[in-house]
Amino acid sequence: MQPATNLNTIRRMKTGMSELPDQFTEFATFDLRTNVVNRRVSNIMHFVSTIFFVPLFAGVTAAVRPGTPFDPVDLWSASIPGLGALGSLAVVFLLVVGVLYFHGLVHWGAFRVLGGASPTFSTQGITFSVSAPEWVLNKRTTFGVTVLPFFVVSALGAVLLSIVPSSGIAWVYLPVVANGVASARDILTLSWLLVTPKGCLFTHAGEVLTAYAPPGTEPLSPDKN
Repeated sequence: MQPATNLNTIRRMKTGMSELPDQFTEFATFDLRTNVVNRRVSNIMHFVSTIFFVPLFAGVTAAVRPGTPFDPVDLWSASIPGLGALGSLAVVFLLVVGVLYFHGLVHWGAFRVLGGASPTFSTQGITFSVSAPEWVLNKRTTFGVTVLPFFVVSALGAVLLSIVPSSGIAWVYLPVVANGVASARDILTLSWLLVTPKGCLFTHAGEVLTAYAPPGTEPLSPDKN
């Protein structure tokens, strides 16, 4: 795809571009991979998210299962008949990892559907990375790519919580909460997106997001990135 040259066309674009328009200059980089401050803030937000999402999804569970007694504390002692405590913990671990991978796959799909990009999905152990460094997205599309996994997984979780037997609530509730906690990084990314200038375009290289500003925007100095 050839680079767009008309700024109004760029602002109205609904999908990504394979080349950065030559009028745009690098504005700032949001790095969750090597930036120590960002990583510390991310860790704090994961802790805060745990405190927030445990009661939030407990409320969702109570709302979709009226009349069913529910206490999140009781879920930690839940076990699958025949597997015992360790076997049940192993199942929870696998379910959580599976949901987190699904979270990443939703990111991947959002890049393709919302941004028209060709992202890559790579894994390392139980972690994953979704990257599309060769594609340029506008702010609205970048917002969508960032928030979609939380809402998709949460919605599917709410549906499952409403239909599974009472004995199966723990095996849905805990992975859904884990997805909410994992979304802390997405929330941190959103907070950065909100302070970037109007009209910025973005490239996404795993945990590194780079903003490119339109003509007339003064780039940030390196120490402010």
